[in-house]
Amino acid sequence: MSGETFEGKRFRLRPVTERDISVLYEWYRDPTVMSLYDGIHFWAEDLESFREEYRLWLNEEVRLGFAGSFMMDLKESGQPVGECTWVLVDRTGPDSPGVFQVGGLIGDRQLHGQGYGTEALKLLRDYLFEHCNAHRLEAITRAFNSGAMKTLHRNGFSREGVLREAVLVDGKWQDRVLFSLLRYEWEQGANPNHTSDRG
Repeated sequence: MSGETFEGKRFRLRPVTERDISVLYEWYRDPTVMSLYDGIHFWAEDLESFREEYRLWLNEEVRLGFAGSFMMDLKESGQPVGECTWVLVDRTGPDSPGVFQVGGLIGDRQLHGQGYGTEALKLLRDYLFEHCNAHRLEAITRAFNSGAMKTLHRNGFSREGVLREAVLVDGKWQDRVLFSLLRYEWEQGANPNHTSDRG
């Protein structure tokens, strides 16, 4: 993943480093935060196990360019407030490159519902199309997560379908919803340099 930093209105995205792992651990062990998260999951039973697993991911998947993770730091204070990630979707094989799955979380519950996720996804979306030759972005969210679905719609993603009873949450099977955004759609309407506004 590129070492570049990207700035939005209220925060900047920068690549995650090993120094961030203890902060990430606190977010990943919060059941309320994780109930809204459909990105890459790491074992968070204790800090050392989490640190080992996350470090391995950084040193292998991220370093080799198969995945990436950005921290969201507030511009005014430098406080980290969330994380957003991407992974190459390997089901397409070498003949269908450029398919990425994206995800993210806002770690501070007090900041939920304030548009930080929308801003972060916009920055990540544009990074993948502009710098990583993305053809298709995918996102999967739980069917009850209306906030995530609004965030995806605001960034030009289309709902493709429902994965019925695809995840077990608190002993109950829940649906997951698949969204996607294609390059030509981004170029025609979701691209910030384009004149039209998708809202």
